[in-house]
Amino acid sequence: MGAALLSDLATQIVVPVCAVIGIAFSLFQWVLVSRVKLTTERQPPGGSGNSNKNGYNDYLIEEEEGINDHSVVTKCAEIQNAISEGATSFLFTEYQYVGVFMIAFAALIFLFLGSVEGFSTKSRACTYDKEKTCKPALATAIFSTVSFLLGAITSVLSGFLGMKIATYANARTTLEARKGVGKAFIVAFRSGAVMGFLLAANGLLVLYIAINLFHLYYGDDWEGLFEAITGYGLGGSSMALFGRVGGGIYTKAADVGADLVGKVERNIPEDDPRNPAVIADNVGDNVGDIAGMGSDLFGSYAESSCAALVVASISSFGVNHEFTAMLYPLLVSSVGILVCLITTLFATDFFEIKAVKEIEPALKKQLIISTALMTVGIAVVTWIGVPSSFTIFNFGAQKDVKNWQLFLCVAVGLWAGLIIGFVTEYYTSNAYSPVQDVADSCRTGAATNVIFGLALGYKSVIIPIFAIAVSIFVSFSFAAMYGIAVAALGMLSTIATGLAIDAYGPISDNAGGIAEMAGMSHRIRERTDALDAAGNTTAAIGKGFAIGSAALVSLALFGAFVSRAAISTVDVLTPKVFIGLIVGAMLPYWFSAMTMKSVGSAALKMVEEVRRQFNTIPGLMEGHAKPDYATCVKISTDASIKEMIPPGALVMLTPLIVGTLFGVETLAGVLAGALVSGVQIAISASNTGGAWDNAKKYIEAGASEHARTLGPKGSDPHKAAVIGDTVGDPLKDTSGPSLNILIKLMAVESLVFAPFFATHGSLTLGTQKAQGCSPTPCFKCKKLVLLFVKKPIGFWSLRIANSEEMQLLSATRSLNSQPLAFLSFSHSISLPLPLPFLPNPSKSPQFPSLQIHCIDAAQPFDYESHLKTRYIQSTSLKIAIVGFGNFGQFLSKTFLRHHHTLLAHSRTNYSDVANQLGVSFFSDPNDLFEQHPDVVLLSTSILSTEALLQQLPFQRLRRNTLFVDVLSVKEFPRNLFLKYLPPDFDILCTHPMFGPESGKDSWAGLPFVYDKVRIGEEESRVKRCEKFLDIFAKEGCRMVEMSCMEHDRHAAGSQFVTHTMGRVLEKFGVESSPINTKGYETLLNLVENTKGDSFDLYYGLFMYNQNALEQLERLDMAFESIRKELFGRLHQVYRKQLFGDQEQEEMEKKFSQKLLGNGSLIQPPLDNVRQEGS
Repeated sequence: MGAALLSDLATQIVVPVCAVIGIAFSLFQWVLVSRVKLTTERQPPGGSGNSNKNGYNDYLIEEEEGINDHSVVTKCAEIQNAISEGATSFLFTEYQYVGVFMIAFAALIFLFLGSVEGFSTKSRACTYDKEKTCKPALATAIFSTVSFLLGAITSVLSGFLGMKIATYANARTTLEARKGVGKAFIVAFRSGAVMGFLLAANGLLVLYIAINLFHLYYGDDWEGLFEAITGYGLGGSSMALFGRVGGGIYTKAADVGADLVGKVERNIPEDDPRNPAVIADNVGDNVGDIAGMGSDLFGSYAESSCAALVVASISSFGVNHEFTAMLYPLLVSSVGILVCLITTLFATDFFEIKAVKEIEPALKKQLIISTALMTVGIAVVTWIGVPSSFTIFNFGAQKDVKNWQLFLCVAVGLWAGLIIGFVTEYYTSNAYSPVQDVADSCRTGAATNVIFGLALGYKSVIIPIFAIAVSIFVSFSFAAMYGIAVAALGMLSTIATGLAIDAYGPISDNAGGIAEMAGMSHRIRERTDALDAAGNTTAAIGKGFAIGSAALVSLALFGAFVSRAAISTVDVLTPKVFIGLIVGAMLPYWFSAMTMKSVGSAALKMVEEVRRQFNTIPGLMEGHAKPDYATCVKISTDASIKEMIPPGALVMLTPLIVGTLFGVETLAGVLAGALVSGVQIAISASNTGGAWDNAKKYIEAGASEHARTLGPKGSDPHKAAVIGDTVGDPLKDTSGPSLNILIKLMAVESLVFAPFFATHGSLTLGTQKAQGCSPTPCFKCKKLVLLFVKKPIGFWSLRIANSEEMQLLSATRSLNSQPLAFLSFSHSISLPLPLPFLPNPSKSPQFPSLQIHCIDAAQPFDYESHLKTRYIQSTSLKIAIVGFGNFGQFLSKTFLRHHHTLLAHSRTNYSDVANQLGVSFFSDPNDLFEQHPDVVLLSTSILSTEALLQQLPFQRLRRNTLFVDVLSVKEFPRNLFLKYLPPDFDILCTHPMFGPESGKDSWAGLPFVYDKVRIGEEESRVKRCEKFLDIFAKEGCRMVEMSCMEHDRHAAGSQFVTHTMGRVLEKFGVESSPINTKGYETLLNLVENTKGDSFDLYYGLFMYNQNALEQLERLDMAFESIRKELFGRLHQVYRKQLFGDQEQEEMEKKFSQKLLGNGSLIQPPLDNVRQEGS
């Protein structure tokens, strides 16, 4: 398979160097921003201050439009300090509670994971490679706890530093707006870049350092190392939960309170300094849209990296200890930092913003340029960073992956993110018709505005979901769950640019608020409003990226959890999984209800406080008195801290409760359900809120003739738009973004605790547990006691003795040890094992002479009992039935009577039924095919045949295996076999034209159709096919050999028509009567024989037989012909003369009752209604 071109040493250098470059670039951007001085120092007399090359004084103390710059700067500084202090106060209050949670949850991780093996310090067999020894579970507990704390602290620092940067830059953006919109844009964008690069580089560097430190202990135990590293993602996301929810409640409570009272009731402008909630509103922009958003995207980055590393740890380059290939996710992130650095220079140095209309295109160019450059970067890093081909383990199966396929996985995630971003922009930007239609609906009031906005949100889900679905399909097809993980990483690879654009929005919003509160000219406010409007659109784009990446990350973590918890399949038809699916789909609604109500409750207190101040503070409305900003800040702080606890508890406790009480299968259903519904709700909520926000701004700006007909501010359409914006605020800034964290956090928490759930949850691992042995999976028992058990037809079998039998036999063993067999082993065995003995068991009732001791010393082995078996083995087949439902069990009973060895596999666990029949059941098809059956018989639904053939591990079979199907149509499975089966496999298409009901007594005389599609010329292969057909011939079946095409042509009449008539008669309701005729009895028998068959069987007969539609049309024409012939006479007149009007009334009544089913009448057809007076 080869090795990566990039050496391990080069990787050890490249990753940290790129991270350090990112940090250095962020500091450089901060230095550039800090050159805009925010100070109250006056310019020296004579104007000899330090001027820059543009002729502007560094202190910005100039006269403009009659405003004294010194007083403006003073006001800006005061407002900035108030916003910064409010944000810092909230975050420190929040972090006090979060700190307690961090310590408590870290202790919980240690206790749960440490108890998996009773805090043992002994090494254990690895999960995916039993021949390797992995570090003890106690080590996993310790290092998972450490990585959780590292992720949590990094997430907290990311949010806090982002908030400090934003509050540092907001007033500077306001002052730079005096020079022009281009200067203000550069300051705002550079400030966002500081946060973006600092967060991306810190996240990468901390993760890299943690991996290397853990590597010192774990060595080549990649499985244990990256199992412990998953705690890093859990820590990041758990902090993001509180940041998003708490910050979102804070900002929206203040926003809603400020807008409702200020703009709607008091008719004052947004961010008017007379509004008591205005400082709290601006503080909220920082704690919610900066700190919360930063923690959220950091969590996505950490989790996608962890998911990729966990899956990679069991790949071929994990097994071969290739460090460079293992760190491929970190190499992608490293290249992303370099690409984003180049992209940022385009915005700040290469392109110049000269007009308002150029702002939004400049931001969109950032997305396009970064995506295009990143595509090239991914190609390079994939070429040098991973082997040309490698193996990925996918739910027990191996999948070979080429490096170009891995490149496509990352690239498809990257470009899907761009598509989602632009679709989001289309639905949320007021430059396009969807938002303009929402604005136009405000003419008739707030109700129609809300209706249009909701419809827009629902519609905006369609294309992003298709983009995510295509990404999942492509990446999973190429590289299984590893492909999905790196696709998510591809979507987040340009996280530095994405965060810069996201942070730019709240900074511009704050700048506009500061300009309004400082009393700056309307021209300055227009420039900041233009920056803010572009920021709103790009913020919506950022939310689209976050939601899309959250979906892929959650699915990747889900796959890692399923593998880690040793779940072979997640079958939605299993009750445990299905109830989990339903409950999981409900959780996003429950979570959204909590967050929306929390915003409403906090906003209610804010509205009451703002009204109180307007009513009780003299001169406040006139601007003569200063409002009490601190009280409003305190209300938002207290309410958000209190209200964030219930939603947080719901997310954190659900996996723990479900996994512990109901097991990993139910938890898998919960995760899948939450992912599917959460993504849809998050996209809809975010886009609905964004559309309402920009519809309001569209009316306020009045930039087009259409917009001016809806304005000005204070008009009825504007008030309706404000109400829509107020409703949408918690949707787009609280509930929608928080759902990202819900679906990610539940998945990563389940992955971290998977070992505990697997051993202590309700799901029992392994095939069977022996009495008196510890409940460890896969028969790791030290000693088993096997008993000989008498079976019919001269057979004996072995089974495990129960505890009572063990005590009894142990007491008698010293007298006679012959009947017992004590085995010491550590591998699995298949029980019961049939032992053919004597042709006439009544003459020799003693035990067989087979003796199994196998204790420590070599023992003589008696082959006498094998003499009889040789003949049976020469004539018997090993048959593997795939699909062990009713029909598979029905066939197996007959196969066993003919002394064939039966193996079975099915998605549903039929192990109990199989044990009763004497069939070996395998839940994993890999284990089944490793038994090398002679014949593989597919007894599945026709609807699932193709999907099944795509999943079966053919590589584990012998090259000359015979494949047989028993489907009711033949051309379709024949073509599937030829398409998917290796060319060396033999193919026999059969159709037993009977079932469990019609063949329960005997198969004699029943037709059995077969077609030898492809049978090898070797004598052994020909004889094997004949042996299989001989089973049915000996049972008396009427053997019919015909081609698959000919079969389908005949079956369309003999079978499809039969099933159709049976179902029609069943719907008709034929019932037995005292005067049944033979013909009527035939009809009753037809209904009886067909009603037990599933609709899927009937649907398959119709869907997959090209002749069925013709038969159905002929049947319909025959009915119509008879009806015309029957009704072509004057039957109504004659029958009325015979029976009068009573018959018609009875028919109308029965007709109505049959339609309604409840006895209430409906109006019959007009042509059947008696005309009054006729």
